[in-house]
Amino acid sequence: MFVSYIGVVVRQNVPITIDNWRDKALKDAKDIIWNDIQTTFVLDEGRKSYVLRVAGKIHRGFRSHLSNFYLKDREGNTSVEPPKIYQRMNGEHLFSNVLTPRLSMRSQPTDSKLT
Repeated sequence: MFVSYIGVVVRQNVPITIDNWRDKALKDAKDIIWNDIQTTFVLDEGRKSYVLRVAGKIHRGFRSHLSNFYLKDREGNTSVEPPKIYQRMNGEHLFSNVLTPRLSMRSQPTDSKLT
């Protein structure tokens, strides 16, 4: 229940267009997340880094889920057209902010040591 609640708070306060959890622009959102969780659960300040680390993992997992289930077809090819789910959420602008980094990652050559 605790981790699920963190996920809800993260999805409510952090836009999916944020690529880097360490982005300085997220300071206010992280403070909101921490205050919300502290209000709901009894936690001391020593747990803040753990909670925010879990929140970052949840955010990354949610973005991956969206990418895998809504931006790719069955063969794993990334679609260049926004799916219907994004059309009501600021359509093209949001889709391009999420899709562009995914497409550029695909076009980068892989390191031969890793393969």
